[in-house]
Amino acid sequence: MSKVATVSDDKPNSSDGGPWYEGTRGERIAVRISSLQTNGAYAVVESFAEPGCATPMHLHRNEEEHFVVVSGLYRVAFGDEVFDISSGVSITIPTAVTSSVQPSAHSSVVIQSIL
Repeated sequence: MSKVATVSDDKPNSSDGGPWYEGTRGERIAVRISSLQTNGAYAVVESFAEPGCATPMHLHRNEEEHFVVVSGLYRVAFGDEVFDISSGVSITIPTAVTSSVQPSAHSSVVIQSIL
């Protein structure tokens, strides 16, 4: 997420409308369950990403990252592997493994992330 998050009233494909924050350029993020609510055990984040939007390679040192594609097609790169995953498919990125995600070049995507 960017250092200065801005709230948007846009409701892209959301079940409850947000609030939505700017993530990577072309991405909106809504925190569904904050890690503050789970005493740091996990957080659930919904993300709407436009074609061409991609997160930079990064890693999570203390937790796995789980993705469930709600709609669209998502490309996930981690370690030396690349996967295309579509609606209804989930994938887990292991702890301390570099990863990057991006929507297909032809459609927007909605995912749920658990980390």
